[in-house]
Amino acid sequence: MSAPPSDIPQKNKAWEEKLKGKDMGSADIKQQLPQKHRIVGPNTMVTRDFVEDRLNVHVDAEGKCTHCTHG
Repeated sequence: MSAPPSDIPQKNKAWEEKLKGKDMGSADIKQQLPQKHRIVGPNTMVTRDFVEDRLNVHVDAEGKCTHCTHG
């Protein structure tokens, strides 16, 4: 398995700046997300496959974004 590309931390930071604290249930917000994305809530089971261009939006119990990752 190869290491993830070095631009991923910058992508994560850019998406976090845009989404952190926002309600991910909002249709306006969802329209801004890339086609390949998933919203990961507390206790949500996810696959461990690495998809370089998939945005993972992590949310709290209220559905507000806490942080973003790619993969």
